[in-house]
Amino acid sequence: MKFSYLDYQEDLLARAVSSESPGVYVFDNFNNLLTARRYYQRPFLQEESIFLTMDDLKEKLFPTDRLILKEEKRSIFFYNLLTAEEKERLRIDNYFDVIDLAADFFKLYDEFNEYSISEIEEKIKLQDWQLEKYRILRQLRERYLSKMEDSNYTDQTLVFDFQNFDPAYFTAYREFILVNIINFTPVEKRLLAELEAAGKSVHLYLQIKWEDYNEENLQLNKLSLPEEIETEVKLYHSEEGLLQVANLLCYRELAYHGTQSLTVLDAAYNDSDYQRLLSSNRVKVKREISFIETKIYKFLESLYSILSAADLSHGFLKLEIKELLEACYFPEFCAHYRIDSNSLAALKGLAAEDYVYLTEDLIESNYHEDLAVFKLIFAEMRKIFTVKGLRELCSILEEIDFSILDDELFTDNITQYFDGLLELSSIEEIGLVDSWVNYFNSIPQGLFLLTINYLKFKKVILLDNKEKPLLEIEDLLSASHSRREELIITNASRGIIPSRTGGGFLLTEKQRAELGLPTNEERALRDKYYFFRHLFSSQRAVIYSLQNQDTNLTTSSFIEEIRLAYGLEINNLPITAWDYPTLIRSIFINEDDVLLKKLSARNRERDKLLIEEVDFPDDSYYLSYYKYQVLKDCFYKFYLSCIAQLEDEQFVFKKELSPRLLGIIVHEVFDKLITASSLANPPAIKEIRGIIEEKMAIYDLKINDYYKKYYEKILVGKIQDSIIYFFKVMGRRVNSNIRNIKTEWQIGGSKNTPFFQGDSFSLYLRGRIDLLLEFDDRKQIIDFKTGGSSLDQLDFYSLLLDEQSGSQVQVEKGIYSLMDERYLRGYPGGEMELADEITNNAKNLTVSEEYKASYKARCKDCIYLDICRVVIR
Repeated sequence: MKFSYLDYQEDLLARAVSSESPGVYVFDNFNNLLTARRYYQRPFLQEESIFLTMDDLKEKLFPTDRLILKEEKRSIFFYNLLTAEEKERLRIDNYFDVIDLAADFFKLYDEFNEYSISEIEEKIKLQDWQLEKYRILRQLRERYLSKMEDSNYTDQTLVFDFQNFDPAYFTAYREFILVNIINFTPVEKRLLAELEAAGKSVHLYLQIKWEDYNEENLQLNKLSLPEEIETEVKLYHSEEGLLQVANLLCYRELAYHGTQSLTVLDAAYNDSDYQRLLSSNRVKVKREISFIETKIYKFLESLYSILSAADLSHGFLKLEIKELLEACYFPEFCAHYRIDSNSLAALKGLAAEDYVYLTEDLIESNYHEDLAVFKLIFAEMRKIFTVKGLRELCSILEEIDFSILDDELFTDNITQYFDGLLELSSIEEIGLVDSWVNYFNSIPQGLFLLTINYLKFKKVILLDNKEKPLLEIEDLLSASHSRREELIITNASRGIIPSRTGGGFLLTEKQRAELGLPTNEERALRDKYYFFRHLFSSQRAVIYSLQNQDTNLTTSSFIEEIRLAYGLEINNLPITAWDYPTLIRSIFINEDDVLLKKLSARNRERDKLLIEEVDFPDDSYYLSYYKYQVLKDCFYKFYLSCIAQLEDEQFVFKKELSPRLLGIIVHEVFDKLITASSLANPPAIKEIRGIIEEKMAIYDLKINDYYKKYYEKILVGKIQDSIIYFFKVMGRRVNSNIRNIKTEWQIGGSKNTPFFQGDSFSLYLRGRIDLLLEFDDRKQIIDFKTGGSSLDQLDFYSLLLDEQSGSQVQVEKGIYSLMDERYLRGYPGGEMELADEITNNAKNLTVSEEYKASYKARCKDCIYLDICRVVIR
């Protein structure tokens, strides 16, 4: 085997690639392969050289006629191996519970195979928990190998058996050129030896000092820094990623005056989102985009969310409104099912009324005719619920309307989608699964989740806009080993490079070292080599590192090493956080400063929210207790909520029964139970429970199934007991004849008696009293509460009675707290204080002539905070 060592300033790929004679070029990553091809020109009438990655080379040298199981097929095969006892022991309920275990299993044994490790019990000492887990895995491995043999299958690891070694594919080639592959596994070392034994020559080009490399083990031993650095290096610290971007653009503009693109190697490549911060004509990220970014995937994800929450009991299909609404926030979902603004408003109306579920019967009702378009989704769901296999599901998913879901951003999203469906269908076609019964609790839901989980690993290519971007960003660790005039490195911070890796699946770092497996120390040395190779092979380099004490970010140890070795200084960033206002002005304000003018003090003064006649039709306003609470809290909020009736469209869905719905149910139960005779002679327990259950059934679509059993077993009994207690209390308190009983009594709003007369409007009080008992000498108000209570609400109702009768009457008042089984008495005289308070607030509103707002601590919880323009923050 021949070795060639190159200086860092030499052009590695230009030296390694020759056009004189055909050869097989092997690289450690695909970017090196692509870049090396540019140096190659095929000689006339000669065999063309082959360019491969190491994985490609292995596949060519180990041909097989067996079916190779990959990805999802291997995991499904693994799941089939598990016995009922093992599933119980490993707490595996369905297929999705085994995916992580299968991934760890294959990763472990793939590594064992690559490093020629067959047994570990005799080589290292294992803890009891390790030994127990290892023996389970070993038994599974034995069954896995046996069943693979019986089924005539193989996998990506098993196929690399030297009994299958066959270099026939490379008969026309004598020389194998390995380009800057710094570490080889035992299997790869044997592969090279077999090539040489077959008469092939192997030549390894390395851009490193020869004393740093172990030629016998084909491993990088250390990394020595050159005594003198030939690269011109500038170091910068940044507190945050956005400042890096700003300075990158600034550096590029100053250095090149907009004439050429600048390559950036990002140490945090997989976690950076430069492409989201800047348009594609400014930055190009050389990255395959995950399929989850496509409209197709987002549509399928929305469908799955609806499907997973759907309930199909006895042919009665219920869809959760929460999931439907969330899907409707995706424009393409609405377009696909032709959901217009009226249909969406109708669905939001149901949510506002506390509906949890949508059914076909509810759609058919005349009152909800705008919901008819959702029948398409019900039809889709019913079709999916009939699915028994992957091929059936894939056939349904092939019928999607791609005229709506095709992405203009990507070149191959539809191709990748159909490739994925085809690959999934093949799971059944090759006989890997006969029935999915034992895989999922619900076959349709399980298969749909399996499909979208598979598709998320597909990659799509971003459409090239043909414009030369300002910045081209690549992954530092997989970037090609080119010689660059200008190099920019970003995110050179500790924990990013060298990367901070967690513990292994089964083995500790010490145990891995004893077995000869790669350790974190060796991975850090590899990262160090790639970092310094890029640096030393460039003429000029600018390195940005993140350093922020608040977020525990510090500079990479690599930066500190070169800073100390070559006496480099950390420079101040040209653009700092103090320059953010200028940056924002340059982006959002045009030459005329239109936005700035709109924010001027004069325009803010003109933008007051004034009281207008149209706010109060017929110069009147009807004020309920709850609306008064808003008026008292904030005039501005009162306008938005009660006058403009601006609603919060972001509904908060909870699985538990809404307090409002619980209150409605309880009020309706009391309304049906309470009569003059029932207060003296309480109804039977059976009658009470029957009415409660009847009301719960009426509101079935407003009660989430998640808590339904709890409500049936616990809540119904609680309400029943509390109602019985209420009748006992009232039986003791009502000691005279009742002349009249009114329940859910609407009162107030007489045009003849305004509560307050102002210049802009007349104010009338209005409310609904839960229970009013009328005696010969007095009246008694009782308010039922299932949650918080306020005694001044009783004072408000007293004012309504005074206004209705035209004179003050003796009123007793109290609140019955259902959940606490407690009766709270109101205080006499409170209605006069409340009357003065309401009058003063109404006067203040009319005098101010505008809906003012002043800051309060509770403003931060207001749903209108984001649009409030006069609140002082």
